[in-house]
Amino acid sequence: YCPHCDGPFFKGKKVAVIGGGNSGVEAALDLAGIVDHVTVFEFMPELKADKVLIEQMDKRDNINVIKNVATKQVIADNGKVVAIEYQHRDTDVIEQLELSGIFVQ
Repeated sequence: YCPHCDGPFFKGKKVAVIGGGNSGVEAALDLAGIVDHVTVFEFMPELKADKVLIEQMDKRDNINVIKNVATKQVIADNGKVVAIEYQHRDTDVIEQLELSGIFVQ
């Protein structure tokens, strides 16, 4: 999805952004003004976004970041996203997070 084009469809819902570089953090910041909550998933142990973007994101109460994880699958029900499954790269623990949309950056 495109944060600017499709973000309004997710107003009041929980979404994920895959990728913690500049485009991922910018997408999370844009979406945070529209949706209920944004979770950023980053494959690497640290975000690669510019410091100023990370600082802006840290000020938002409705954005959290999960680092050092690999997204495994999107879970859907009747063609609609209902959750994402991800694996912690350091422990191999697999978890699911319920949400309504996923933005890949």
